[in-house]
Amino acid sequence: MSFYDDAKFMFLAGGAAGKDGKAYSLKPTDGSGDFTFSRGTNLTATRVGKDGYIEKGGENLFLHSNNFNSWIVSGGTTVTSGQTGYDGSSDAYQITKDAGGFRFVRQGLTSPTGVVTFSVYMKAGTLTTATLRLLSSPDARASFNLNTGALVSSSNVLGTSSTSIGNGWWRYSMTANMTTMAEQVIYPDDITATNAGYIYIQDAQLEQGLVATDYIETGATTATSGLLEDEPRFDYTGGGCPALLMEPTRTNLVKNSEYLGDYSTSNATITTNALTSPEGLDNATTIDVTSNSGSVYAQSGGQVESVTAETEYTFSFYVKQGTNTENYLAVRAQNPAPETFISQDVAYTASTTEWKRISHTFTTPAGCTSIRLYPQRYSSGGQGTTHIWGMQLETGSYATSYIPTYGSSATRAKEGATDSYDQTSVLDLSSSGLDGEDVSWFFELKNNQYVIRDNGGLTIRVGSNTSNNGSFRIYRPDAVNPRRLNVVFQDTGSNFTPSGYEMTSENPKVLVKRTWSTGRIQVYVDGVSVIDGTDSDYNAWYKLELSGEGSTLELKQVLAFPTVLSDNDSEILTGTSYSSFAAMATSTALNYTLYE
Repeated sequence: MSFYDDAKFMFLAGGAAGKDGKAYSLKPTDGSGDFTFSRGTNLTATRVGKDGYIEKGGENLFLHSNNFNSWIVSGGTTVTSGQTGYDGSSDAYQITKDAGGFRFVRQGLTSPTGVVTFSVYMKAGTLTTATLRLLSSPDARASFNLNTGALVSSSNVLGTSSTSIGNGWWRYSMTANMTTMAEQVIYPDDITATNAGYIYIQDAQLEQGLVATDYIETGATTATSGLLEDEPRFDYTGGGCPALLMEPTRTNLVKNSEYLGDYSTSNATITTNALTSPEGLDNATTIDVTSNSGSVYAQSGGQVESVTAETEYTFSFYVKQGTNTENYLAVRAQNPAPETFISQDVAYTASTTEWKRISHTFTTPAGCTSIRLYPQRYSSGGQGTTHIWGMQLETGSYATSYIPTYGSSATRAKEGATDSYDQTSVLDLSSSGLDGEDVSWFFELKNNQYVIRDNGGLTIRVGSNTSNNGSFRIYRPDAVNPRRLNVVFQDTGSNFTPSGYEMTSENPKVLVKRTWSTGRIQVYVDGVSVIDGTDSDYNAWYKLELSGEGSTLELKQVLAFPTVLSDNDSEILTGTSYSSFAAMATSTALNYTLYE
């Protein structure tokens, strides 16, 4: 995806105004100035989409998902293409069986294991029953009445669903927690039935997760959709314009972040797929604690990976309040003996109308390699229902964006950005006319919280090479104490002059400008001049480097000007009196044209 598709990056060819008093944007039409993003992992990164729901990547693991002639077909079974489908096409298939039992079409995929959902569109013909089956451990199966959509029988499943599509077609699904996987089978009747006849089928899908999502067509290879590997994450948290979300590598150590059915319980019940989650799907869980001593927890050696002693972790989850109004979490060290609470009865606030993400940071004690995570109060009190989704445990002092897991821990690799000018993870604007000498760089940032840096010091860097010396950076400069984003200068002699500035607003707008002939460096933040110093020992600033190294940064807009903006323009551009850059650009008090 091009950086220009959603985010707002502009190089202004004439500075604030051209000869006719207007500003113009310059964007290469051959794609040479576009960013290519790299993340290196698929299906583990998420974002909040325009609709306010968390968006994941999805993958249909079946091959030839709607070419059943390519599936393995048992003796006594025939497959006929060209039938009228649920979507009005002629892409459905008639599956006909003789009077013998065990007639089927199947594939033989051995992965994935963990929580998976098998779905297919089916319609009754002369036969009115069909069965979905996953082998091998457990042997999961579900039979459906194709006339009514009713579940006839099931075994070893977490859940089933039937959705009427119209004209006799239904989409059927079955979810199971598979320890090992060998085959995925569709029977045009009960498994052992000896009725002759036929049914219609179309569009099969096998995917990770608790529910069937939108169908993805496949051919000789699997296919994906949604937020995918090497795509930038434009995050719409809070609404309005999106922020470019770039984060460090993190691993969710909770093995099943959405399926809580195998968590340990005491005087509590768990209902899977009980309500709509922050993802917009019916895959959230309801926990009902029936006694003052009741609890639900995930534990190392079972639902959580082992942890490292004397290490900082952050536990997070999404919650919606049910009938339980006493909202507490706890973290317990299982070793060394005796078992002790690291955190107990940590209060949090939940809402009955919306999902809230709760996070809690703690440090494991000496010798500790096993813990328990309680999303509810452990000690007395707290009876009733609580709704939970998206459990996560990660190293670090803050929670990063949600990483889904379906039976084992999962890692989201850090993000980087590369352009066509070089392969050093930078956008080089020198070929477009930005010499980086007399220059102004504008950044609009989002969600500027107090957090501790993970490692490294690079999030945004502007210079002429990939060195800190001779460049300026925007990042959190402390790996020990919580800090907000700082503008930091480091000349070619490694001197930090002028002194940096820590931004305190939640969504800061910052402009960095430099006059080459005098070495004057100025910084404006939120309409106020905060730095005015001199240091001539700097390189030209024409390369922008973005990286998901260190702590999380969310970037909304970037603008580069091949001139030193006036103080008045600097105050206007970074000012907070306008609701958006578009509103500022079209203000009658200014002479800008709309180029957002």
